[in-house]
Amino acid sequence: MAHEPNSDKNSNNNDDAAEALDFTGRWIREPSLCIGLPEALEARGYDKDIAAKKALGPYVQEWFKRQTTNDTTASSSSSSSFWNVTTYNTEMDKPWRKVTYPTVGEFQETYHGSSVIFGPSDPQGSILKRHVEYQSCTESDLGVAYVIITQNPHGDATEISKRYLSKGKLVLERTFRRSNSSTRSDDNVYVVSTEVFERETK
Repeated sequence: MAHEPNSDKNSNNNDDAAEALDFTGRWIREPSLCIGLPEALEARGYDKDIAAKKALGPYVQEWFKRQTTNDTTASSSSSSSFWNVTTYNTEMDKPWRKVTYPTVGEFQETYHGSSVIFGPSDPQGSILKRHVEYQSCTESDLGVAYVIITQNPHGDATEISKRYLSKGKLVLERTFRRSNSSTRSDDNVYVVSTEVFERETK
């Protein structure tokens, strides 16, 4: 899998960085603090009105770290620990998506059906190539960001998700690039958005 060159990349992708950056908890997206989210959703294929509605709607994620995993997809990585991430599209306890991310390394994820971002899958399912690394980040309280790079099965779309903690908030910067697409009419898309989450306190 080809990765974008980045001068800020932390060459020491090690367990120290993984342990220091702790996303444990339940995080609620704060729409008033987000930047460029409606435009980013529209660029990924959502209708303009739906994109605007989704950007303002509730979005909750719960992060929990484990040292082992039963997820055979994530366990293809050489990582020594894993993040279990549960996403909710309402503030009620109804999970919308559950996924396991290694704290570092290469892994693959198979999806079935249609994806707004990556297009329809093959009948037997399509494979997303994914890579997790740490990059230095001046905006981060800890000086480091947790980065997931995802490439679609056709190799014409890449999403880079960069997460870090800043002033007690979880910040997610997404960069989406699509070019030379045979299934899209709006080729050569490049869009960046920032989402800000606040930790739920009880």
